[in-house]
Amino acid sequence: MRIISRRFGPFPRLATLITGFLVSVSIEGAQSPRPTCVHFSKNRLAAGERFTQPLPRNLEFRLIPLSSGDHSPTQWFIEVGPRNSRTDYLWIVEPPWVQAPHLIIGASYGTSARESLYQRQFRFVVTPQEMAKATVLYDEFRAGDGPDNLDNLLDMLSKLGRGSLTFRIVESKLGSDPDVIDWIRFDGRSCVPAP
Repeated sequence: MRIISRRFGPFPRLATLITGFLVSVSIEGAQSPRPTCVHFSKNRLAAGERFTQPLPRNLEFRLIPLSSGDHSPTQWFIEVGPRNSRTDYLWIVEPPWVQAPHLIIGASYGTSARESLYQRQFRFVVTPQEMAKATVLYDEFRAGDGPDNLDNLLDMLSKLGRGSLTFRIVESKLGSDPDVIDWIRFDGRSCVPAP
């Protein structure tokens, strides 16, 4: 700073601007690569239909049809995980874990079908190693051997959830039974960090 100040003499603001620029350039150069983002949409997904969207790093977004009791599928479960797998990388960093109405589109856990039609934002782990770390933290906490409180656990899990997902239902049609969704139209965006 002293060299720059001497060079610009009576123009200290200019020296400050140049110094700030040089610092920001060096910080930007040190940042990790930008995540790769994927936008997706579906004009109409009928009850009982499955949807998958490939994501970077061999992952995929999934809407899995769910049935309640002996009825045909009337709900979807939201997942992100490795392609062609049922492993879910989202649930572990998105509590609550046991009853998870935020991961279900449709009537569940005291939430009506209409109430489940809201925009959601999620985080997810992106590698098997991160999933393993998150699972160990979760299992240790449940056994009483892990982090000393829930806030610490949530903070640690949050740091492992490096992927992001925004999911928005744009339009829907409820059936004659108000707890049955006939179809949904949706869009979303998922960003996955570079390896």
